[in-house]
Amino acid sequence: MTSDDATVSTARAGSRLSVLWWALAGLAVLGAVLGEVVRPLADAVGRADLVAAGVPPAVLAEADAYRAGLRPLAITSLLLRVAVGLVVLLPAVRRRVAGRLRPRSDRLAAAGRRQLRPLVAGLLGGVVWVVSDLVRLPLQWIAVQRAVDVGLVTQSTGEWLRDWAVVHGPYWLGVVAVVTLVAWLVERRPRDWVPVAGLSLGVAGVALVLLSPLLFEPLLLSFRPLEDPELRADIDRLADLALGEAPDRVLVADASRRTTASNAYVSGLGGTRRIVLYDTLLADAPHDQVLAIVAHELAHDANRDLERTAAAILGGSVVAVAAVQVLFGRRLRDHDGHVRPEMTVAIVGVGLVLAVASAPVERWSSRRAESAADATALELTGDPDTFVAMMVGLAQRNLSDPDPPDWAVSLWFSHPPVAERIGRGLGQ
Repeated sequence: MTSDDATVSTARAGSRLSVLWWALAGLAVLGAVLGEVVRPLADAVGRADLVAAGVPPAVLAEADAYRAGLRPLAITSLLLRVAVGLVVLLPAVRRRVAGRLRPRSDRLAAAGRRQLRPLVAGLLGGVVWVVSDLVRLPLQWIAVQRAVDVGLVTQSTGEWLRDWAVVHGPYWLGVVAVVTLVAWLVERRPRDWVPVAGLSLGVAGVALVLLSPLLFEPLLLSFRPLEDPELRADIDRLADLALGEAPDRVLVADASRRTTASNAYVSGLGGTRRIVLYDTLLADAPHDQVLAIVAHELAHDANRDLERTAAAILGGSVVAVAAVQVLFGRRLRDHDGHVRPEMTVAIVGVGLVLAVASAPVERWSSRRAESAADATALELTGDPDTFVAMMVGLAQRNLSDPDPPDWAVSLWFSHPPVAERIGRGLGQ
């Protein structure tokens, strides 16, 4: 075989590999769509009269005033995030970034450190994302102070700031890693960087879902095994009914260190999956209401909602990277095939805008899953009265928004409004 034949053979192999990457990316997007389309659904229900359901009028008035006061802060926070994204997309801003960074990038190349250029791009992208979080920090602090005033938050400002940094720090590192990877792939794989980057980021996102109970949750909460043998036996019975097996781990989280609100959740995938109960829930809710909440969490497991979330992450990552390619195309690279420094901030700008623009779709999908989990939980327990009592208790303890406007539900509600959930229990 001549050198020309070898070159042709290598090119054909590369072309076939590119086709494979694109095919896998297409399957990932298709899987995300099918995961949403083919899923358990609950019938539509109306909102119940919360006073008639048992929520005291004074509590409703307090909850309404509290939640209504948070909406202007939340709207402003969204607008600030979009504003940062749009500012870094302005051509004048990108040109200024290019003027400052291109000489430094050229010096790295001249010094034989060309491989560091994607990392520099990643660090720049991380800075933009950090700025988008910092400009919203004062609004979040005001919201927390209002939660302190109504007794929902028990932390000091210092403790809250520590938690804020713990929550956001991994995101910042993730943005640096994402932009670095994208910049590296744009330079190394110009023909198929979109599917390779999209699938790589999606796999990383799924891995984080898998590892979250081991890596991130312990940064905020301490856990201990559920010690109540009667409650554990009843949970095992419910799990056997819902899943055909008892859960490996049922844990109690020390949420009372920071809040008086009650909650429970399921996290992890496969071997890391576990049920977590807030200690506030165990302290405030009767035994049968705790079981009603656990039934809801088991319903998520039975409905394969976490697996659907993983599929959505994988497919959504491909779509997000493809959006960058559609918007910028060849402008991502200079004449030497390297990522333009100014395009790094543009990529993050697109990410910020997409994060806000896609939120209503994500919330809609989440509400569908939560409604289906409520319906499945009612089937598991066969006890709608306890379900309603549990929801009434949560509405009081968490000061749930009693009658949110539809636009607020679309923007922020990952769960149906509490009046709708009570309506489901009442069969309305």
